[in-house]
Amino acid sequence: MASNGSSTPHHHHHHHLHLHLAFISWPGRGHINPMLNLARSLASKAGNIIITFIVTEEWLNILHSSTSFPSNLRLVSIPNILVSEHSRGADMTSFIHTVFTQMEAPIEKILLELGNDSVDVIIADALLPWMPAIAVKLDVPLVSVFTMSVSLFLGAHLYGKETNEFQEYVPNKSSNSLLETIRQKFGESMSRSEKSKSIIFTSVYELENEAIDTLKSKLQIPIYCLGSAIPSILNDNTSICSKWLDSKPCNSVLYVSLGSFMPISRAQLDEMVHGLNASGVFFLLVVRGEEFQRVTELCKNTGFVLQWCDQFSVLCHDSVGGFLTHCGWNSTLEAIYAGVPMLTFPLVWDQLPNSKLIVDKWKVGLRLKVEGKEEDMVGREEIARIACEFMDSESEKGKELRKKASELAEICRKAFGDGASCSSGFDAFIRDVLMKLSIDEQKL
Repeated sequence: MASNGSSTPHHHHHHHLHLHLAFISWPGRGHINPMLNLARSLASKAGNIIITFIVTEEWLNILHSSTSFPSNLRLVSIPNILVSEHSRGADMTSFIHTVFTQMEAPIEKILLELGNDSVDVIIADALLPWMPAIAVKLDVPLVSVFTMSVSLFLGAHLYGKETNEFQEYVPNKSSNSLLETIRQKFGESMSRSEKSKSIIFTSVYELENEAIDTLKSKLQIPIYCLGSAIPSILNDNTSICSKWLDSKPCNSVLYVSLGSFMPISRAQLDEMVHGLNASGVFFLLVVRGEEFQRVTELCKNTGFVLQWCDQFSVLCHDSVGGFLTHCGWNSTLEAIYAGVPMLTFPLVWDQLPNSKLIVDKWKVGLRLKVEGKEEDMVGREEIARIACEFMDSESEKGKELRKKASELAEICRKAFGDGASCSSGFDAFIRDVLMKLSIDEQKL
């Protein structure tokens, strides 16, 4: 891959033998998880790498209490500037506005404090609009990470420039002026990220090959599709949830989760529970926060309600035969890796284009909402009818969906094998970006 030829004059003259990477994620579960997977993979693949992963204090506590870290990956925190993760669904727009306006100063401050242990590369979320300017100011190369589909990135890149099939993957203009401002801001962030040294995507080449080839031809910088690491150790959960799942027939359970924050109305949530009750289908429902108690009481004996679960191990459980999902990108990839078909219920932003990929391109799902009418309430009768149809693994449609889903899972699993697309992407990234930096700085 072409490099820009000129090696930038560097700001450190002391020679240390390791490469120090600073990771900066958008402060939400759907971004932190894939960024952390990426950081772990890099930390384990190269011995001379040291990683500082920067999060808010709240996330530092959440992460430290739930998982352990390799010795060359440390978490550092900036003060909590944001409303709590637990309540942010209620006010998504002000949460996003806070990230746009108030996170920049503390991030810059902490990067300057790390100065004595010079940061060699910043690896940051492509949605942070202020990140490129900080990298320029500190004279540190920036690599951007986009934790959503390549199709969406490409659609946004080409938006207004040329008509193409990828435009249908760009989230529609919103009638809500706040949401529209956010949509435009995300667009700006994405086009700024094109000035990075390179962009990492969490997609898999085989899932979006046309989009990836097209984007490669349009951008002046290399892009790497590294997948979102499949957790190598599946938690062997002996939780109440897995006991319940163990007691159910193979492929009989519909797993229902609408993401880590739920911009779904209480009325719609109730319709969903009533519809699932009426369908007679076994369902496992994740509901966070204050709705948990209420929803638990609404559920009939075919349902089981949880506040949290290890989503990937649930999707891999033999009893689970379908996933009713909001179509966040990480959930979409996990369902694909697990070979589970999806019943799509997109709510905001990239979830609508993801639903399109799932249903129309990969053909591993059905829609619960009518396309183009995503704002409308879906009633309980409709939910019951579609849930039954979707979970019927004996029908023609059901067989076809499950066959497609297991084929796609197999294709993605292979992408992580030796020399395959994701593995060679990692090798190329380490070679082109990290090794090249080491040579530039005579670190080797």
